[in-house]
Amino acid sequence: KNTVIPFGPGMDRPVKLSGPTPAYTREAREAKVEGKLLAQCVVTVGGSLSDCKVLKSLPFMDQAVLSALSQQ
Repeated sequence: KNTVIPFGPGMDRPVKLSGPTPAYTREAREAKVEGKLLAQCVVTVGGSLSDCKVLKSLPFMDQAVLSALSQQ
């Protein structure tokens, strides 16, 4: 059984070590989208990501970000 431990005091924030950078979509470039998108993922003991979801959206970028996260 997997144990889920929420992020909390005494833990270091995860940092990206590898994987693709999300590519701006054509629609995002045309709309001159800028800003921050907030995603939440489960980080396994082995360091892989699962169950990623967007908490704060960015127009035309949600799927591009989720796709990049799934390739970690």
